[in-house]
Amino acid sequence: MMKAPIVLFDVSDGGFTFYNKEQWAEALVAWREEIELERETDTSYWSEYDLVECFFGDEVFIEEIPENLF
Repeated sequence: MMKAPIVLFDVSDGGFTFYNKEQWAEALVAWREEIELERETDTSYWSEYDLVECFFGDEVFIEEIPENLF
């Protein structure tokens, strides 16, 4: 079983996307690069929450899953 410390919840379709630490880091880099390219802005100081909101809109939420649940 993959340990998934991060989950995205999409309110619009009720879907969940799970990420382990490595996948999450890779996703953040990809989202950051796309936002910077499209908006021509520096996102290096943005939080994970800011990146997700900008990339997906306000209908997607991040939740960290405590390690002790596994």
